[in-house]
Amino acid sequence: MKQLIFIILITTQICRVLCAQTPVDTVEILSLDEFVQLIQENHPASKRSALLVDDADAQRLRARGLIDPKFTAGLDQKSYSDKLYYQDIGAMVRVPTILGIDVVGGYEFSRGEFVNPEDVTGQYGLWNLGAEINLLQGLLINERRIERDKADVQQDIALSQQSILMNDILMESSTYYLLWWKYHQIIGIYREALALSEAYSEFTRETFALGEKTAMDTLEASVAVQDAQNKVISAEGYLIKYNELLENYLFSDRWIELNGRVPQSDLSLSDDMNAIVNIEQVLADHPILVEKRNQINQYELDQRWKREKLKPKLKLKYNPLLARNQNNAIPQYDIDDFKWGVDFQLPIRNRYQRGEVEIGEIKIDNAELELLEKERAIENKIQNALQQIEVLDEQIAVQEVNNESYRRLMEGEMEKFRYGESSVFLINKRQEKYIDGRIKLIELKAKRNQAVIEARYWTNTMIEQ
Repeated sequence: MKQLIFIILITTQICRVLCAQTPVDTVEILSLDEFVQLIQENHPASKRSALLVDDADAQRLRARGLIDPKFTAGLDQKSYSDKLYYQDIGAMVRVPTILGIDVVGGYEFSRGEFVNPEDVTGQYGLWNLGAEINLLQGLLINERRIERDKADVQQDIALSQQSILMNDILMESSTYYLLWWKYHQIIGIYREALALSEAYSEFTRETFALGEKTAMDTLEASVAVQDAQNKVISAEGYLIKYNELLENYLFSDRWIELNGRVPQSDLSLSDDMNAIVNIEQVLADHPILVEKRNQINQYELDQRWKREKLKPKLKLKYNPLLARNQNNAIPQYDIDDFKWGVDFQLPIRNRYQRGEVEIGEIKIDNAELELLEKERAIENKIQNALQQIEVLDEQIAVQEVNNESYRRLMEGEMEKFRYGESSVFLINKRQEKYIDGRIKLIELKAKRNQAVIEARYWTNTMIEQ
């Protein structure tokens, strides 16, 4: 009779737990791959990463603008007491080049009773076409070329920053997904344990009514139920927490909630990392390191310009003058008509620029040391993640064997209980061991999956290339 009552109660409680859960065919599963895809498609970080590339394109456009031709024109006139004192008209086109040479052309026309003699141009004005050349500082290395080269390097930096930003957000969100998955699994175990505890408690009350159990037994069974209830409530609190944290990463045309959605039940990320990880290649291509190397390239470009500015400035300007007359509509060139000049500048001690060069060298040395630190740190993190995967695989295998033993011990204790050879206390102890073992297995699997995520992050394989 006792055996029949016990079996009926256990079966009833288990069925109640299973029926209380959402039927499998109506559950909407959110897998990790689907979750990652939603982030890549809709998360603001994905759009921000695209803006980094747009910003680099804009910087390159600005740098290219340093060699855009410029046109200027002006009119200066004075009239007084019915007299035209002077009227000066001028226009000029300046075409910068990537070298330290500007092509300059223009037109000048002056008339009036009090025109400055040096501005006299004749009846038809004067045309000029010449060049301004930096012979020392700025001929081959100049601000235009440096800014253009830096803007090209910024393109590569932007791509690296884009990868870093997406890797960071996927690493963070995947970690929360694993915690969400873990507590979904844990709460399922605690609910099963609660159902068993309630069945034991009901059975104890039934047998107490028959005079076969004491009041102390019923109290002990009731306490076990309360402990199981507290564990379910605690796990539900964590589940709510990670539900909310996970929803922070879900963006779409409308707000996406996780209510009614569950993680995939069997989550075991591929760990075939040793076969695909080439440390040298990873260190060569990792966006964190590529960004740092390109920053050093930009520092070196700045340093080239700083060293160039140690040279004296010597600018040569030469503009042949072309005039037309009433017999020639086309301006004519005469070798004796020209304007020319020389500008020279030499700082006496040049301490400011020498200091700039020294500061630049220190900046580059510091950046190179930081690069070495990052390379070593990333290499160690990769090795650590791979080793963690191996160790956790061994622990999982051992724990699975232990769990099977715990299960058999618990079932054996339940069998003894049905024949009155055990107690609720002993069953609870066996059940606690089995539950703890199952939870430990889930935690080990979660740690292993986290180690795989970290290995993917540090090997730059969070996003399929």
